[in-house]
Amino acid sequence: MINLETKYMGLTLKSPLIMASSRLSSKIANTQKAEEYGAGAVILRSLFEEQIMAEIYKGEPDNIAEYHPEAADYYNNIAKDYSISKYFKLIEETKNAVEMPVLASIHCISKGQWIEYATRLENAGADGLELNLYITPDNPSQNSTDIEAHYLDIIKEVQSRVKIPVAVKLSPYFTNLYQMAEKIDKTGVSSIVLFNRYYTFDIDVDKMALTSGNLLSSEDENSTTLRWVSLIYGRIKADLSAGTGIHNAKTAIKQMLAGASTVQVASVLYKNDMKSLSEIVTGIGSWMQEKGFNYTEEFRGKLSKVQSKEPYSYERVQFIRQDMDVK
Repeated sequence: MINLETKYMGLTLKSPLIMASSRLSSKIANTQKAEEYGAGAVILRSLFEEQIMAEIYKGEPDNIAEYHPEAADYYNNIAKDYSISKYFKLIEETKNAVEMPVLASIHCISKGQWIEYATRLENAGADGLELNLYITPDNPSQNSTDIEAHYLDIIKEVQSRVKIPVAVKLSPYFTNLYQMAEKIDKTGVSSIVLFNRYYTFDIDVDKMALTSGNLLSSEDENSTTLRWVSLIYGRIKADLSAGTGIHNAKTAIKQMLAGASTVQVASVLYKNDMKSLSEIVTGIGSWMQEKGFNYTEEFRGKLSKVQSKEPYSYERVQFIRQDMDVK
């Protein structure tokens, strides 16, 4: 009998499919449909400190900080608490509406706020926490060691303050991702999520102006995640969760064969609808039955580097002539 039940971050999921953090997961009805169609967990839309502060400053009375600094502090704290309280309500209402684990997601711009937000979200009842972590290297004099140390300081502080499982969502932009994953793993996090997909811009050559790039991922974007999941699997204790470019059962299975415990989807839900989850879950089950697997653990990581007889194949990045029919 096919059993898709999966252990992730110490939580029991009915399937390895996770509804990723996005605007979709800010609506209870979407989350209920996601569970109905087979999702094993949901990650609520990220709580962005930067967005909260921008909204506060936008609504702040003119010159209040200059003439009444204490009043400005009071106003800012009240406004911040109001924004966070709405997220608390989302956690509470989502947990009441579904049985699957509900994870919160945060992105902050200051170390102290990572800690404050994390502890408050734990108290609000989140089953787990995903740190949507990225530090923009916008200072030419700041070296990579300093940036990585800042990442680790934030993670360690959050880990020391909360008891719920913590996942760290990374970008692929590290000089040595191997080493960074191992350092993060030593902090005791429950999962590393590969990878965060960021806003991209494009250039409109007719208007000669900046415009937004592709807002949604495509299936062929899963290759970078696939490489690194397969490279890191088996080297760390933390679970791996794969995201970006997972649009069907085939791409989900690839990530699990590489070593992912779970896969996160969002773009395919925007492009199609929540029923895509059912198609992916059904597809995974059918493939498992065809290959003779009863549990996801039986094939997880079977095509990772650590289990390969040809590890070089996972590391090569340059094309060779045989790769393409080129003269």
